[in-house]
Amino acid sequence: MRKYSIIFIGLDTHKEFIEVAYAEDGRENSPVHLGRVPNTDIGGGANKVKTASSFIRN
Repeated sequence: MRKYSIIFIGLDTHKEFIEVAYAEDGRENSPVHLGRVPNTDIGGGANKVKTASSFIRN
C-alpha cells in the first residue's frame, strides 16, 4: 500500500471564469472536470479545489 497520494489540480483562468479539474497520479487515471467558476466567485473556486482534494486516498 502506498503511504502517499499525488493529485494534480488544474485551474484554467480566463477573464470571466476559471475552469477547475483534477487528475490522480498515474497514466491510467483520466482527468476529471469539476466545472466552471465565475472569476468573481472566489469562495466557489475554493470549494471546487476542496472537493478535488477530498479524492486523495490515504
